[in-house]
Amino acid sequence: MTKIEKLTLNLRDRIRSGEWGEAQALPSRMMLSEEYGVAPGTISQVFKNLEQEGLVRILPRKGVLLTDTGNQDTPAESGGAIGLRGSYVRMGATGRGTPGYQSNLVNQILDAAHDQGIPVLILQERPGEEPLTKKRCQAMGLRGVIYLGGDVDGEARGLACEGFPVISANRPLERSPLNYVDCDHVLLMDDLVRRFVKAGHRRIGMLIPPTAIPNLLYKLKPHFINALLSCDLQYNVNPYWLELPKPAEGEDVFTLWRSRAAELLALPEPPTAFFCWGRDVVTSLLPVLAEKGISVPDDVSVAYTPHCEMAAPHLSGYSYQGIDIGGKLVKGLMETIRNPFYFLQEEEPFEFIDRGSIAPPKNIT
Repeated sequence: MTKIEKLTLNLRDRIRSGEWGEAQALPSRMMLSEEYGVAPGTISQVFKNLEQEGLVRILPRKGVLLTDTGNQDTPAESGGAIGLRGSYVRMGATGRGTPGYQSNLVNQILDAAHDQGIPVLILQERPGEEPLTKKRCQAMGLRGVIYLGGDVDGEARGLACEGFPVISANRPLERSPLNYVDCDHVLLMDDLVRRFVKAGHRRIGMLIPPTAIPNLLYKLKPHFINALLSCDLQYNVNPYWLELPKPAEGEDVFTLWRSRAAELLALPEPPTAFFCWGRDVVTSLLPVLAEKGISVPDDVSVAYTPHCEMAAPHLSGYSYQGIDIGGKLVKGLMETIRNPFYFLQEEEPFEFIDRGSIAPPKNIT
């Protein structure tokens, strides 16, 4: 390790430890050169390294200023994004459906970005009215942007075209030049249908909430139908494919979704198996089944997606706990920083956790 690299590491650790407290600027170049016993030019190079990492900003006649990302433990705000552990997070109020997965993914990204020393913006919605630009991201001290969802695909492409490192946590619906790392929803849907069909189910109820993941509904339904066809199972899926509405202001989401789940059970031929896409969905369905005296798995089978473990630990479902999507996203972003032509489009499989809630069907009418 060179002298400059050692000094950069030392000053980086001092900044992140909060040594300078509420100070707005680092000590001067001359003060630090005397403290470390090196030439002022060496300290200047260290300052440039720290600026590239987003920890400081070098401003003429003002000195070397600490950025909002300098202190790992002190939340700050920039353009509507909250500073956490050296990076920024902007999550949108897009309704319920994926909070568990999103919070787990955000924590994975923050941990990985912190370990690698690169400040990023984790974005579900744009931080403000104006779209992000390369200049704006650089002003925030960012090294890259990681998109989790929301209506920002065009914005992501714009940043990438400007040459700013971008990676997405969602596979685009159409062919896209954007790098991404996502969970394999196609494989999940195929595996789910095969498990239900193998148990003898011929009518599967799908409960899908409003979600921030772009085009998720459009991706899932064709996959569901194709999975049924691959099992030689054909029926009109529309009555059994329930897209849950986003509640109006002041409306209780659980009351709304329970009423919709009850509609599935009121069909002339109700489902004998249910798949709940989201924690709040399974929390809405289970009371409806209990009120009607329907038990799991004696009467119906129920499975869930990865963000439901705490809400329904007795149900079978799919887990992402062994999948470090956040780490892969940060690693991919770092490779993009090093090589603008780096290509990464990868999907990771979910792990199925069998807790015995998928069993042969019974007549529940």
